[in-house]
Amino acid sequence: MSAVLVACSHGTRSPAGREVVRRLVADLRSLDPTLDVRQAFVDVEEPRVPDVVRDVLREDAGRTVVVVPLLLSVGVHTRHDIGTAVEVGRDGAAVAAGTLGPDPRLVTVLQERLVEAGVRPQDAVVLAAAGSSDPAAADDVEVVRAALQA
Repeated sequence: MSAVLVACSHGTRSPAGREVVRRLVADLRSLDPTLDVRQAFVDVEEPRVPDVVRDVLREDAGRTVVVVPLLLSVGVHTRHDIGTAVEVGRDGAAVAAGTLGPDPRLVTVLQERLVEAGVRPQDAVVLAAAGSSDPAAADDVEVVRAALQA
């Protein structure tokens, strides 16, 4: 039984943002050319993640679909949109991986960017994140904030 990886991002109207996600998905494909990697979105762009999962399972009901959220924290999109997509594949035919963050590697990248920007230890830094009605999203941001402060 083969698996299909569905790289699921938020979606954006920004051409630069679309290019970043396109390159990330291309990089995933190049890591293992035998892996079937599909792209999907939870908002703004098409195709939507439930449609991609449904299409894969229509093509071959024996395949396993792994939805990988290209999102930095949990929230409504991971719980609702990706959760709904996974429910399309009943009996374990579709599963969701965890989000990309919080992760110490993301904190390292943030630190590097702050140094590149010339931020000094005595400077104030505001860590901003997209709002969410899911309290777990705020918890994830707090984990990153605390690690960045440390």
